[in-house]
Amino acid sequence: MAECVRGVGELGLESVRLGCFADNRASRRTIAACGGWRLETKPDLDGRPVELWQISIAGGQGTPKREKEGKGPC
Repeated sequence: MAECVRGVGELGLESVRLGCFADNRASRRTIAACGGWRLETKPDLDGRPVELWQISIAGGQGTPKREKEGKGPC
């Protein structure tokens, strides 16, 4: 995931939004480890809860903000 987030930052974007099913603990932990925070939870078309997350990119430079600050393994 870190490589994807870096690629987004290299495009000059300041953040990335992504989602995963609420019961997918591994994805939730990975997103959080990369500095993500949960924006909201809403139902998928079949009613299954989906969590929407956002990760800020430090200054649009391609590095997750949390990694730039030395706070995460992402």
